[in-house]
Amino acid sequence: MKRILLLILSLMLAAACAASAETAFESWLPEGAAEVSQIDAGGLRILTYAISDTGEQLTLTVDAATGDVRMLYGMCAAAGEGAPMSADSAKTILETVYPGALVISSAEETTNIGTLRRLNIVSADLCGYVLFDSEKICGRDLDFTGCMKDGRLTMQGAISVLKLLRPEATISEIELDDDDGLLLYEGSAHLDGVEYEFELNAHTGKLLQWDRD
Repeated sequence: MKRILLLILSLMLAAACAASAETAFESWLPEGAAEVSQIDAGGLRILTYAISDTGEQLTLTVDAATGDVRMLYGMCAAAGEGAPMSADSAKTILETVYPGALVISSAEETTNIGTLRRLNIVSADLCGYVLFDSEKICGRDLDFTGCMKDGRLTMQGAISVLKLLRPEATISEIELDDDDGLLLYEGSAHLDGVEYEFELNAHTGKLLQWDRD
Protein backbone atom coordinates (compact mmCIF):
# COMPACT_ATOMS: atom_id res chain seq x y z
CA MET A 1 0.00 0.00 0.00
CA LYS A 2 2.83 2.39 0.86
CA ARG A 3 4.45 1.77 -2.53
CA ILE A 4 1.18 2.50 -4.30
CA LEU A 5 0.78 5.75 -2.38
CA LEU A 6 4.36 6.79 -3.25
CA LEU A 7 3.71 6.00 -6.91
CA ILE A 8 0.52 8.07 -6.89
CA LEU A 9 2.32 10.97 -5.21
CA SER A 10 5.14 10.79 -7.77
CA LEU A 11 2.66 10.87 -10.65
CA MET A 12 0.81 13.80 -9.09
CA LEU A 13 4.09 15.70 -8.61
CA ALA A 14 5.13 15.05 -12.21
CA ALA A 15 1.75 16.25 -13.46
CA ALA A 16 1.98 19.39 -11.31
CA CYS A 17 5.48 20.16 -12.62
CA ALA A 18 4.33 19.68 -16.21
CA ALA A 19 1.35 21.97 -15.66
CA SER A 20 3.60 24.59 -14.03
CA ALA A 21 6.04 24.48 -16.96
CA GLU A 22 3.20 24.83 -19.45
CA THR A 23 1.78 27.81 -17.55
CA ALA A 24 5.23 29.43 -17.50
CA PHE A 25 5.73 29.40 -21.26
CA GLU A 26 2.12 30.27 -22.02
CA SER A 27 2.58 33.53 -20.09
CA TRP A 28 4.74 34.78 -22.98
CA LEU A 29 2.01 34.28 -25.56
CA PRO A 30 -0.12 37.24 -26.72
CA GLU A 31 -3.75 37.31 -25.68
CA GLY A 32 -5.96 35.33 -28.04
CA ALA A 33 -3.24 32.95 -29.23
CA ALA A 34 -4.77 29.60 -30.19
CA GLU A 35 -2.59 26.52 -30.51
CA VAL A 36 -2.43 25.05 -34.01
CA SER A 37 0.18 22.30 -33.66
CA GLN A 38 3.18 21.06 -31.68
CA ILE A 39 6.10 18.73 -32.32
CA ASP A 40 9.05 17.51 -30.24
CA ALA A 41 12.51 17.47 -31.78
CA GLY A 42 15.99 17.28 -30.26
CA GLY A 43 14.84 18.02 -26.73
CA LEU A 44 12.76 21.01 -27.87
CA ARG A 45 9.02 21.44 -28.19
CA ILE A 46 7.97 23.60 -31.12
CA LEU A 47 4.45 24.99 -30.88
CA THR A 48 2.60 27.06 -33.46
CA TYR A 49 -0.21 29.48 -32.65
CA ALA A 50 -2.53 31.78 -34.55
CA ILE A 51 -4.05 35.07 -33.37
CA SER A 52 -7.33 35.59 -35.17
CA ASP A 53 -7.66 39.29 -34.25
CA THR A 54 -4.33 40.33 -35.79
CA GLY A 55 -3.53 37.49 -38.18
CA GLU A 56 -0.14 36.93 -36.59
CA GLN A 57 1.25 33.39 -36.85
CA LEU A 58 3.54 32.47 -33.93
CA THR A 59 6.19 29.81 -33.40
CA LEU A 60 7.19 29.20 -29.78
CA THR A 61 10.22 27.04 -29.00
CA VAL A 62 10.55 25.67 -25.46
CA ASP A 63 12.74 23.19 -23.63
CA ALA A 64 10.70 19.99 -23.66
CA ALA A 65 11.95 18.93 -20.21
CA THR A 66 11.69 22.19 -18.27
CA GLY A 67 9.21 24.27 -20.25
CA ASP A 68 11.71 27.15 -20.39
CA VAL A 69 11.10 29.40 -23.39
CA ARG A 70 13.95 29.57 -25.91
CA MET A 71 12.54 31.56 -28.82
CA LEU A 72 9.35 33.27 -29.97
CA TYR A 73 8.86 34.26 -33.60
CA GLY A 74 5.76 35.74 -35.19
CA MET A 75 4.67 37.49 -38.37
CA CYS A 76 1.39 38.70 -39.81
CA ALA A 77 0.40 37.66 -43.31
CA ALA A 78 -0.40 41.29 -44.15
CA ALA A 79 0.15 44.73 -42.63
CA GLY A 80 -2.48 47.36 -41.98
CA GLU A 81 -2.88 50.23 -44.39
CA GLY A 82 -0.97 53.48 -43.91
CA ALA A 83 2.44 54.40 -42.57
CA PRO A 84 3.79 52.48 -39.56
CA MET A 85 3.06 53.98 -36.16
CA SER A 86 5.47 56.40 -34.53
CA ALA A 87 8.23 55.24 -32.21
CA ASP A 88 6.43 56.74 -29.19
CA SER A 89 3.18 54.93 -30.00
CA ALA A 90 5.05 51.66 -30.51
CA LYS A 91 6.85 52.09 -27.17
CA THR A 92 3.52 52.61 -25.40
CA ILE A 93 2.23 49.28 -26.73
CA LEU A 94 5.54 47.60 -25.95
CA GLU A 95 5.33 48.62 -22.28
CA THR A 96 2.06 46.72 -21.88
CA VAL A 97 3.25 43.59 -23.71
CA TYR A 98 6.83 43.36 -22.43
CA PRO A 99 7.01 45.53 -19.29
CA GLY A 100 10.53 46.48 -18.28
CA ALA A 101 12.00 45.96 -21.74
CA LEU A 102 14.50 48.62 -22.82
CA VAL A 103 14.29 50.03 -26.33
CA ILE A 104 17.77 49.94 -27.86
CA SER A 105 16.82 51.54 -31.16
CA SER A 106 13.87 52.30 -33.42
CA ALA A 107 13.63 52.52 -37.20
CA GLU A 108 11.33 51.88 -40.13
CA GLU A 109 12.07 48.61 -41.90
CA THR A 110 10.92 47.33 -45.27
CA THR A 111 9.59 43.76 -45.11
CA ASN A 112 7.78 41.47 -47.52
CA ILE A 113 4.44 42.70 -46.15
CA GLY A 114 5.28 46.41 -46.21
CA THR A 115 7.13 49.07 -44.24
CA LEU A 116 6.95 48.47 -40.48
CA ARG A 117 8.23 50.10 -37.31
CA ARG A 118 10.97 48.01 -35.70
CA LEU A 119 11.92 48.31 -32.04
CA ASN A 120 15.07 46.49 -30.95
CA ILE A 121 14.61 45.57 -27.30
CA VAL A 122 16.34 43.88 -24.37
CA SER A 123 15.29 42.92 -20.84
CA ALA A 124 16.25 40.48 -18.10
CA ASP A 125 14.40 37.73 -19.96
CA LEU A 126 14.75 38.44 -23.66
CA CYS A 127 16.52 40.13 -26.53
CA GLY A 128 15.19 40.75 -30.03
CA TYR A 129 12.82 42.95 -31.97
CA VAL A 130 9.12 43.70 -32.31
CA LEU A 131 7.47 44.99 -35.51
CA PHE A 132 4.49 47.35 -35.69
CA ASP A 133 2.26 48.41 -38.57
CA SER A 134 -0.07 51.41 -38.42
CA GLU A 135 -2.13 50.02 -35.54
CA LYS A 136 -0.74 46.87 -33.90
CA ILE A 137 2.13 44.46 -33.34
CA CYS A 138 2.72 42.78 -36.67
CA GLY A 139 5.67 40.53 -35.86
CA ARG A 140 8.37 39.66 -33.35
CA ASP A 141 11.61 37.69 -33.08
CA LEU A 142 12.73 37.16 -29.49
CA ASP A 143 15.50 35.11 -27.93
CA PHE A 144 15.09 34.16 -24.26
CA THR A 145 18.67 33.81 -23.01
CA GLY A 146 18.72 35.79 -19.76
CA CYS A 147 20.20 38.94 -21.25
CA MET A 148 20.36 41.21 -18.19
CA LYS A 149 21.13 40.77 -14.51
CA ASP A 150 21.26 43.37 -11.74
CA GLY A 151 20.41 46.11 -14.22
CA ARG A 152 23.12 45.43 -16.78
CA LEU A 153 23.78 43.17 -19.73
CA THR A 154 25.33 39.80 -19.10
CA MET A 155 28.18 38.77 -21.41
CA GLN A 156 25.75 36.59 -23.38
CA GLY A 157 23.29 39.47 -23.41
CA ALA A 158 25.91 41.82 -24.85
CA ILE A 159 26.72 39.32 -27.58
CA SER A 160 23.01 38.88 -28.34
CA VAL A 161 22.48 42.66 -28.56
CA LEU A 162 25.45 43.15 -30.87
CA LYS A 163 24.23 40.32 -33.12
CA LEU A 164 20.81 41.97 -33.12
CA LEU A 165 22.25 45.31 -34.23
CA ARG A 166 24.94 43.92 -36.55
CA PRO A 167 23.65 40.47 -37.56
CA GLU A 168 26.32 39.87 -40.21
CA ALA A 169 29.24 40.71 -37.91
CA THR A 170 31.56 38.14 -36.35
CA ILE A 171 32.70 39.08 -32.85
CA SER A 172 36.41 38.42 -32.32
CA GLU A 173 36.87 40.00 -28.88
CA ILE A 174 34.60 41.37 -26.15
CA GLU A 175 35.14 42.36 -22.50
CA LEU A 176 33.43 44.38 -19.79
CA ASP A 177 35.21 47.64 -18.90
CA ASP A 178 34.53 50.26 -16.23
CA ASP A 179 35.05 53.67 -17.84
CA ASP A 180 34.88 56.09 -14.87
CA GLY A 181 31.76 54.42 -13.52
CA LEU A 182 30.19 53.76 -16.93
CA LEU A 183 30.12 50.04 -17.64
CA LEU A 184 30.85 49.28 -21.28
CA TYR A 185 31.27 46.13 -23.30
CA GLU A 186 34.20 46.82 -25.59
CA GLY A 187 35.73 44.72 -28.30
CA SER A 188 36.24 44.13 -31.97
CA ALA A 189 34.28 42.46 -34.74
CA HIS A 190 34.61 41.75 -38.44
CA LEU A 191 32.04 42.67 -41.07
CA ASP A 192 32.53 42.22 -44.83
CA GLY A 193 36.24 41.69 -44.30
CA VAL A 194 36.65 44.90 -42.30
CA GLU A 195 37.57 45.03 -38.60
CA TYR A 196 35.52 47.33 -36.37
CA GLU A 197 35.90 48.44 -32.77
CA PHE A 198 32.71 48.76 -30.74
CA GLU A 199 31.43 50.02 -27.41
CA LEU A 200 28.11 48.89 -25.98
CA ASN A 201 26.49 50.54 -22.95
CA ALA A 202 26.06 47.71 -20.44
CA HIS A 203 23.05 49.39 -18.79
CA THR A 204 21.02 50.46 -21.85
CA GLY A 205 22.23 48.12 -24.59
CA LYS A 206 22.85 51.09 -26.89
CA LEU A 207 25.71 50.88 -29.36
CA LEU A 208 27.93 53.87 -28.56
CA GLN A 209 30.74 53.17 -31.00
CA TRP A 210 31.12 51.19 -34.22
CA ASP A 211 34.24 52.41 -35.99
CA ARG A 212 36.69 50.94 -38.46
CA ASP A 213 39.87 49.89 -36.72
